[in-house]
Amino acid sequence: MAGQNILEALDEALRTGEGIGEVVGAFFGLAKSADSDTRTRMLASLDERLRAHPLERVASVALLAGALVEVGTDLRSFPPAVFDQLLAQLETIKGPDDETELPDAFYEFERAAMACLSSSAGPFRRNLPP
Repeated sequence: MAGQNILEALDEALRTGEGIGEVVGAFFGLAKSADSDTRTRMLASLDERLRAHPLERVASVALLAGALVEVGTDLRSFPPAVFDQLLAQLETIKGPDDETELPDAFYEFERAAMACLSSSAGPFRRNLPP
């Protein structure tokens, strides 16, 4: 799979919920072997996909975003949807006594965010909303 084909395959897998892991693996393989500009565009393309599907279905896509940062992809293209999804899930907790369990997918988004924040220089962190 190459370029547009991998995006089409990812869209189809996310739509149907089938084969997501395999497509995410293929996407990562293509991105790792791509030049820096292509890898940056590939990372940026994940944002709309992270927003378009249920949290549980896109958890591995969030991890993919974190993995792309870990292999040196430009942090400025990291999908803001990762942070938005984390915030949305945290806002479901009603207070310190709330025993609501966050979905397992939350923790995969958390790992992706940590990969980004761990790799980022101060300026990126300062641009995050308070």
